[in-house]
Amino acid sequence: MASSTDLPPSPKDLLIASHDVLVLIFKLFIPPVAVDTPKRFTRGGRKQLLNLALTCKAFVDPALECLWSHLESLEPLFKRHPGLKKVGNSYLFRGDINAQSSSGYHDNYRIASAGYAWLGQQLQGAPLLPGLRSIHFKNCPADSHHLGLLPLMLSPSVDRVEFGNMFLSSPIFDSYALPLVCDAGGLPSLRELILSDHASSGTINSGIWNTLAGMSTRLQSLTLRFPRAFVLQPDTLHRLAQQLQSLTALNLDAHVSSHGPSRDIEGQVLPLLHTLHLVNRSGPSLCECYPPFLLQKATSVTFSLTGSVDDDNAFSRSLDTLSSVESLRKVEIKGPNQSYINVGSITPFLRRLQLEELHLQEVWGLRQEENEQTAHGIVQDMFGGVNNSRLRFLSLPIWRSVIQNYRRYHYVIRPNYHPVHCLLYLAQHAKGLQHVSLSIDSNARGPNNEPLASMIQSWPRPDIPSKLRYLEIAEMRDPGRSFTPHECRDIARLLDTIFPNLMSVTMIKDHWPTQWDEIWQLIEEHRQMLKSLRLYRENRW
Repeated sequence: MASSTDLPPSPKDLLIASHDVLVLIFKLFIPPVAVDTPKRFTRGGRKQLLNLALTCKAFVDPALECLWSHLESLEPLFKRHPGLKKVGNSYLFRGDINAQSSSGYHDNYRIASAGYAWLGQQLQGAPLLPGLRSIHFKNCPADSHHLGLLPLMLSPSVDRVEFGNMFLSSPIFDSYALPLVCDAGGLPSLRELILSDHASSGTINSGIWNTLAGMSTRLQSLTLRFPRAFVLQPDTLHRLAQQLQSLTALNLDAHVSSHGPSRDIEGQVLPLLHTLHLVNRSGPSLCECYPPFLLQKATSVTFSLTGSVDDDNAFSRSLDTLSSVESLRKVEIKGPNQSYINVGSITPFLRRLQLEELHLQEVWGLRQEENEQTAHGIVQDMFGGVNNSRLRFLSLPIWRSVIQNYRRYHYVIRPNYHPVHCLLYLAQHAKGLQHVSLSIDSNARGPNNEPLASMIQSWPRPDIPSKLRYLEIAEMRDPGRSFTPHECRDIARLLDTIFPNLMSVTMIKDHWPTQWDEIWQLIEEHRQMLKSLRLYRENRW
């Protein structure tokens, strides 16, 4: 008889023994939020990671790795040092940095300049954090004592640096901080650099571009985000492209004054570039700040609008250019609150471009005429005659903007949202879609007033079923029209019938109303049960 040692390890044992898999799972407890997000939004995930670290020995290292990699500051690290002494509202250091004992404190504090001087003396050129991978500096004044920490943080392991907001406009940034991190001797492994200022409209020193050009052999990923400032000269991108020949990823939201044209380049440039995201801020027209040699390499384009689009031909000139860009895979259109966009201006993106993703949800709504009886035609207009086998992700605006033809009486017109029947059309004509996000009114009838039960019975099972895996919805049902148990079961049956590969149905976050979210959770639970039974029968027989 074989001993227990001869038995192969169980899936459970393999999972617990895999450090990388556990780290991947535990990272889900802390969502990818901005650095300036208040701590209360991630506190729950941090507590869960702490509990996981206390569960068993196999969970300790992966859980602590995730927990300590998402610090808002270095305070927890310094608080554990035994040489820390509180003087007033500051913490000073004394003793040996290599002391074995440790102690923790939980007061708010700041580190005085003497603390950094002591650290530098103790380190004697060695990095403060030898395993540090990423550095992020934001809103750091030129006379800030935190700036003294920057040279101590330089470590051969750092591969990503981000500088943000007002710090970029400070003279000490281009004269000291940026050259410090760009120097090959300080950060030999630096591969990704992010310069981002979303709030300021101030200018930056042109010497920054000379410093970046000096990283020609190392820098692989560069992000420049200056949505409210004109930071580029007409030849800036020309110079950077000629020097940064090792770039593989480039993210640009940077512009020339008055969105004037930039200098073009003839010949081969940026030979290794495979990801290029451009943010356009010239309305529906393409920004001339990005020269033709960059546009032809674009993989993703974002149109950031300042108002509504009510002209079906608003994007025509942009589409004329983008239709020749073979690498383009994703288009996103954003707009301010209460802005709308015509369906007729959207459909050419699907008809003329071979896109993999089309994101429209950050536009407030779609325009709808007052006498329009159904919103089913919106999906038909978008996919009628479209043969786009590459499209994988589609998100549509949630709301509707009703255009009233007359105002003789003051009354409120309820917009028409997508009925459930439009999902049948997606399943039939957009079979390559894997992720769809849209608003629906589950109480609305389709074009022939067909009930749900009839839709299920009359569904012609196609030879190639829909590949949809993720469905996100915003339920816009009239608050006075309650769901019936029979209706919930029929919706679940319909979804499992037309989308056999569906993994999840979720509600779109941050939308109003949320009255029906719990009902849709019940519908999703019933759909998951139906899918499990269907797969069991298929495998059994």
